Amino acid sequence: MPASVVKAKSAPYLSRGKPACRNPLVNETDYVIVGKYGIEYRGIVQYYLLASDVQRLHRLRWVMETSMLKTLAESTARR
Repeated sequence: MPASVVKAKSAPYLSRGKPACRNPLVNETDYVIVGKYGIEYRGIVQYYLLASDVQRLHRLRWVMETSMLKTLAESTARR
């Protein structure tokens, strides 16, 4: 699995190189936010699972988790 794939898959969750809040999801419930991130991550992992170096997805997991936490924090702050 090339590093460029991890970089490309991480891009939607980054702003200026750091994990960021996803504003379109801020008005959703916590359950929906966590579910969306889970579905997206699971889809990417299942696609690349046959790759021998799937451990490279650790960076993507960290980026997505941090972005999800920031989105949940912003969602809670707006309520």
